Amino acid sequence: SATEATRRQCQELLANARHAAQVEQEQLKADKQSLLEQRQAFEEERTRFIEERRRLENEHHRLQDAVKSEQQKLLEMERRRVEEERRLANAQQRQRDFQSAAALATADHASDLDPSLKDVRQRAMAMAALLSKKIGSVIFQRLLDKVSAKLDAADAILFRNKLASGELLDIETTSICTLDPHPHATEDDRSNFKPVGWIRCALGNGHALEQDCKAWCVAYHGTTDCNALRIMLHGLRRPGEPGV
Repeated sequence: SATEATRRQCQELLANARHAAQVEQEQLKADKQSLLEQRQAFEEERTRFIEERRRLENEHHRLQDAVKSEQQKLLEMERRRVEEERRLANAQQRQRDFQSAAALATADHASDLDPSLKDVRQRAMAMAALLSKKIGSVIFQRLLDKVSAKLDAADAILFRNKLASGELLDIETTSICTLDPHPHATEDDRSNFKPVGWIRCALGNGHALEQDCKAWCVAYHGTTDCNALRIMLHGLRRPGEPGV
């Protein structure tokens, strides 16, 4: 009958709907599983990316540290090279000074001696004094060339002018103090001990300074090379005075 046919048709439609719902549900499950797998793969890839990034950052820091270390080594090598070159230059300068002094010491200076000296001992002592003066002059001139570069501009110009005019130093009386440690008596019988092995150079205005300081005891006071030149240029100054 029509009713039976309608009922069967409804049952078929319901069965088809159930089947379609079941198929769709299974598809949803499959899609969900696929999404979960994709998410898991993404998380794994993200983890690998983070680990790779961390590894690259560590490698970058390691390379930076290695570069800094190599730069420090290069700076140290450059410092040692400059220091070695300076040592070599100083050694060469000392060698030249020694050769100049040796040349003076081995040259024939008989013509420079006073011809009135006939005694062999007196001529020998005069020759020794002459040699000490000339050798001292060579060494002292090297010292002046090195130290004058440390003065300020005004004092450097003043130093060069006075040195050129001959009024600053009495180079001819420059000498090296012998190694004889015995004291020397002054006019008022006060003994003084010379600095053995040191270079002595008289100042150009030494006579005036000697008169001013005649009553002083002979003594030696250490100071820097620049301060020594300033004393030679401006004389002794008290603390607070210009130039001190």
